[in-house]
Amino acid sequence: MSATTEQSVERARKRVIRDYKRRGYRVTDHPTPDLVPGFLRDFHPGLMVERADDHAVVEVRTAQSLKGANEFVELAERIESTEGWRLELVTVRPEEPSTDLSYATKAFRALCEQPITAHGSDVWTVYFISLIEELVTELARTQGIRPRDKSVEFYVRELAFRAVIDDDTEADIMNALGLRKRVLLSPNQMRQTAPDVAKDLGKLCELLFAMLSSARSDRTNHRGAIKNTGFA
Repeated sequence: MSATTEQSVERARKRVIRDYKRRGYRVTDHPTPDLVPGFLRDFHPGLMVERADDHAVVEVRTAQSLKGANEFVELAERIESTEGWRLELVTVRPEEPSTDLSYATKAFRALCEQPITAHGSDVWTVYFISLIEELVTELARTQGIRPRDKSVEFYVRELAFRAVIDDDTEADIMNALGLRKRVLLSPNQMRQTAPDVAKDLGKLCELLFAMLSSARSDRTNHRGAIKNTGFA
């Protein structure tokens, strides 16, 4: 099990423990043999939660760890045959390692140091919008939004729904995604305004870099400290 997956399992365990304690249960984490009831003496339950009206063994595991786990099957059968006890399984999705954005950040910073001119500004525009797509996708991943077959527009709407980005930022990103298609299909029509548009897109990339950095360090309310860009 990778370190990131272990961290995900541990976070899930802590959430389960907090939830049961709030509901008035006595929670025993990794009970020692002397605390395990007789019918489970030859097993090693992860969590036991008990209340006057309910007794349960709670297992927090990844789906991968359950494959071929005969011990878990035997545990389920033993608990099922014991009146007053139940088994609860909490499955944890393995956490993918975060994408290393150090190279992308350096390349972005270096590019922004160059003046944006009318000549070739369409290339800048397409680059910034492509970067926005990648940053949105990574930001969605940090929020647990994982369907891989969804469009970037889906991620943007879901991030807005969860209040990770505000309405103005949602509109800016959607405008950017629509803009790339117009640039690629009719580049000559964009040359008069592309330099200013590219600058705004660069600001939007800055915003998303900052949001992603904030999300990764578990800070909250970072959006309110960042001024939104505006372009249409």
